[in-house]
Amino acid sequence: MSSPPRPAPDRPAGAVPDGARGDGELARRLVAGARLRQPRTQLILAALAGLMLVTCLVATLTRLSPWPLLPLLPLVPAGYALRRVRIADRDRPLLGWTVLLAGGLALSLWLMSIVGRMFE
Repeated sequence: MSSPPRPAPDRPAGAVPDGARGDGELARRLVAGARLRQPRTQLILAALAGLMLVTCLVATLTRLSPWPLLPLLPLVPAGYALRRVRIADRDRPLLGWTVLLAGGLALSLWLMSIVGRMFE
């Protein structure tokens, strides 16, 4: 039979490797790694949301159907999240709002592809 591994002498038994201490530290590392505090990143996300909005409106006018407006629904919470990202003062809320923003944009892009397939 083998014995359980011993902890390293310089680290206690329940220590987290690499010095990560809880959710706050993890959020700080993710925000720093993804550079979410950069105004350029926020501007790119806003431009992407605006481009998707214009694409949906142009598709509605060219196809004369309300179906291309369906992808606008996830853009509403994504737009609100974009506003909250710009005023977030701590890393944890910034990360949460950015996840909501990215999820709304991804869902809207997926709905655009579904609506595009409907009209082939």
